[in-house]
Amino acid sequence: MKIIRKYGKKSILNKLEGIGCIVLGFFFTIGIIITYIGFASGINTIIWLGLLIIFPFIIYFLYWEINIRISEKKERNKLKKFKTKAKKIIVNLEDIEIDSNKWYENIVVDNSKYSLLNVFVGRGDRNIKTVRRISNFVRIYFSFEGKKMEYSFNTSMEPEAIKMLLLTHKTTTLYIDPDDSGNYYLDLEFLM
Repeated sequence: MKIIRKYGKKSILNKLEGIGCIVLGFFFTIGIIITYIGFASGINTIIWLGLLIIFPFIIYFLYWEINIRISEKKERNKLKKFKTKAKKIIVNLEDIEIDSNKWYENIVVDNSKYSLLNVFVGRGDRNIKTVRRISNFVRIYFSFEGKKMEYSFNTSMEPEAIKMLLLTHKTTTLYIDPDDSGNYYLDLEFLM
């Protein structure tokens, strides 16, 4: 079953992951430092060397930002085109089910050599932070051509907030491809 969804903006940091991001950040920082030293000392050669190191990063970031905007625009146009040719069905948002799972997770916030001192003096709790996590599985039921169908998604929103948003909107539109009923889009953009 294919679902066309609106994708959120992808940040540049999502493109640069892992060790590559650290190495690029290191070289960018070196470029900034060299440029600063050049301005502080007044030596033009050092300034140009620093700018020469920084310039490829600026080009790279601009390239990714432009590509991201182009892909988002294509995705919006694709969705708009899909909406114009698709069958439109009004879906009642009051017929929902939410399976909620809440838990607390301990996260280490200080893992340095000094964190051991907190343990020795009886304050090991300073090294750990307790975070509340929420995972909700939302099911929306609707009928299409006499068949009962279900649209489901996961979210980390509070269950009460989800219910409130869905109940205040009461209805939304389901767009179904006339050629392939498995290709559909349920308009839930108000949740994003």
